[in-house]
Amino acid sequence: MVCVVYYTALSGRVFGPLKDANSMVESKFEKNDTVGKASYLVVPMIGIIFITLGLLYYTGDGDLRRGSGSFSVLWAVVTSYLILILMLLKDNVFSSKEVLTHSIKGIKNLVPAVMVLVLSFAFGDAVKAFGTGTYVSGLMSSEVSLLWIAPLLFITAGIMAFATGTSWGTFAILFPIALPIALQTGIEPAFLLAAVLGGGVFGDHASPISDSTIVASIASGCDHIEHVKTQLPYCLAIALVSLVLYVVVGSVII
Repeated sequence: MVCVVYYTALSGRVFGPLKDANSMVESKFEKNDTVGKASYLVVPMIGIIFITLGLLYYTGDGDLRRGSGSFSVLWAVVTSYLILILMLLKDNVFSSKEVLTHSIKGIKNLVPAVMVLVLSFAFGDAVKAFGTGTYVSGLMSSEVSLLWIAPLLFITAGIMAFATGTSWGTFAILFPIALPIALQTGIEPAFLLAAVLGGGVFGDHASPISDSTIVASIASGCDHIEHVKTQLPYCLAIALVSLVLYVVVGSVII
């Protein structure tokens, strides 16, 4: 995956639907738009990071792991937003009225994307409530050739993550299955756990109802369905290469 990302970024070569996709960026900027200071981006980003960590430490009574993530992120974003407003007002970039106007406009632009995100969470919860993940994992049996256990775990994890839109939920279901199989068959546990991790990440990033996929399209200002269509060939191509590598590596270590 990393190699493909660097190759695409450096060469500029793309394939699949992305090859014929048109950029929407230029049409979103007006001719009189000017380039702002880098600090307008950097300072709020740094603020979000440190305020989030500080609030996690505070709400967790000194333990970051026990802090409230939702509370910390919410107030970190709000505080950083207020800091940005103060910076813009101080430099006379916008007036108070213009700040309010742009804020309302930004909220309107985010509402459809947030609705898709909320509905995707609801759909994912419904799929999990029906036991889709457990059913798919039940199809995985250790009564197969040792060489094909890792590829099957990869495929199973990919299907589960794609259907439910979550990689972490997939890990929670398949890790307790993969580890006993490794202990029973003598296969290196790290190898099978890596297959679950790889399949879960693949399915999560390819799924149209995944939060990471939806947030990526929101952040880039791209139509969500177009984003899914353009990234899917890359996910499938890399997944195919990964399957081949699991077979090759498995034939060596098993």
